[in-house]
Amino acid sequence: MSAVAGPVVLVARHAPVAVSGVCYGQIDVPTKLDEHAAARALLREIAKGGWTIDRIWSSPWARTRLPAARVAERLGVPHSIDARVSEISFGAWEGRRYTDLERDPAFMPWMNDWRRARPPGGEVLGELVARVRAWRREVEGSGENALAVTHAGVIRALRADVGSREMNPSEAVEPLSIERVQASGEMLTP
Repeated sequence: MSAVAGPVVLVARHAPVAVSGVCYGQIDVPTKLDEHAAARALLREIAKGGWTIDRIWSSPWARTRLPAARVAERLGVPHSIDARVSEISFGAWEGRRYTDLERDPAFMPWMNDWRRARPPGGEVLGELVARVRAWRREVEGSGENALAVTHAGVIRALRADVGSREMNPSEAVEPLSIERVQASGEMLTP
């Protein structure tokens, strides 16, 4: 896709993580690619799409923050760290193995009603959607072309919000692949 006139909001998921069977959202976990390799992959995506970027956004977590900083440095644009583009918080469950969580009395009720239930000390889905929506509206109003290096849950929330539909937790979000958030309710890949 060629360069697009006017402000655009782009999002990309961080590199694949190097852990499995662990509940994580708002904690640092290692990725299979270092920040430099992840940044190179994102820069290739930007070039392939013909995007002009004015600002890079990321969550505070290393898996997004470090490659985003490298991309911003390479493009010579500001890098803004914003907790609103963080993955959903799993509270007390962060960093715990799912096999251990299955013994937690709060886990199955959450699994059965994840749209409305709150993990102990964590967020409900509506809180994730509200903060992501607030971030998107701010960025759209800025007039800047923006890329957020973020998380699968954030991208799913954006897709659902702009599409006026329910969030699908099993919807695929490819790592290091850039999507354009369309205010018209669509998300497109270049």
